[in-house]
Amino acid sequence: MRIFTPTKQTSSEKRKAVMKNHNLPLLQYMYHGNPETELHCLVSGTPGFVDVYSPVSKRKEQRFRIDFDHIRQKQVEGFTGTSIDKVGGSPSAIIREYRLDESHTSTGKPIKPFLIEMMACMPVCTEYHSYKTQDSTYGDIVLTDIPKKHWPWVLKYKKNYNAFCKKFDLSELTYEEFIGILSDIKKPPVVKVWARKHKKLQKNT
Repeated sequence: MRIFTPTKQTSSEKRKAVMKNHNLPLLQYMYHGNPETELHCLVSGTPGFVDVYSPVSKRKEQRFRIDFDHIRQKQVEGFTGTSIDKVGGSPSAIIREYRLDESHTSTGKPIKPFLIEMMACMPVCTEYHSYKTQDSTYGDIVLTDIPKKHWPWVLKYKKNYNAFCKKFDLSELTYEEFIGILSDIKKPPVVKVWARKHKKLQKNT
């Protein structure tokens, strides 16, 4: 199975690679249903890791060509659409900064909101991502606009969603609620809906 490698041999780039490789099996399970299935574009099926000749090193270098794209895109007149479910940094920043299978960071910051946000994304090749961005200039895009065969594994069927949520202790939103949010452009960010319900459930325990 391919893994991330540092873009530079610096401590910061090495740390990013380590963090992304820690999250890789979880992401592959979330999106493809198997922690050992290599990340690939859910639309085209093209691989995430490719070898491309570099004119600098004079050899083929591994490149990662997958973007983690927020599924819901709200049309903005005259501009490309905006990601409804983006509440913090980019998904690529999330996977290189947080261990998504842990409950909190070393500073006490909760991790689950980031995991929920990644569940509202799908891995697509950079080419398809650009096409979807262009489409968002003409109208809103929600989950049900995408053929179900292209949906992430975790969202495709209720049994998948329940298995994933049980494994990572995400009991706040039912499958129907999660799908309903991603299928309605007017619904608030799924992380905020989850956070409100999480807080309410904690008060009742």
